[in-house]
Amino acid sequence: MRQLDKAIRQSGKSLDVQGGKIVCRYREAKDYYSPVNVVAMGLKNISSLIPFDAIALGIIRCLKAKLSKPADDIGDA
Repeated sequence: MRQLDKAIRQSGKSLDVQGGKIVCRYREAKDYYSPVNVVAMGLKNISSLIPFDAIALGIIRCLKAKLSKPADDIGDA
């Protein structure tokens, strides 16, 4: 009978440890797949397909060219 009680206690402790590990893994997965993180991962994947840096440089060049025009040229446009 003592062996049975000992085995029950050991299995209960083992279940508690495994349950704690599962809860920890669940929390990690929940944090990893948060809405903000999912959006960030999506943007990262999209940015690998679309050359955002080239687009940003083009926009900066256009703005710089417009800002460097003389004042009388701006009124004619």
